[in-house]
Amino acid sequence: PLVPVAEDSDVFEPLLRYIYPISKAPIETFDMLSRLIDLAEKYDIESARSPLTQYLESDRILKYAPLRVFAIAKRYGYSDIAKAATKYCVRLDLTDRTLLD
Repeated sequence: PLVPVAEDSDVFEPLLRYIYPISKAPIETFDMLSRLIDLAEKYDIESARSPLTQYLESDRILKYAPLRVFAIAKRYGYSDIAKAATKYCVRLDLTDRTLLD
């Protein structure tokens, strides 16, 4: 049976890979990571949420986009991740216009 969903397959298919025991799709952009976390939260999928939030709080991601990590963490109540992100945020040069990107 078909189940209609609002999301596109480009984000839903990688999410399903976290649910079923098949190889995980690589997360190539922060936007994809954000969208996957949004879906995991929307549909309350703990088997996807856990590895995605672990990836979100990795040093690589925290160094790359600490403000975005902080925003996602605050949105979903990931207090430990928000706290970790603040440590990276205080190091940012707030006059750097690339932060607006």
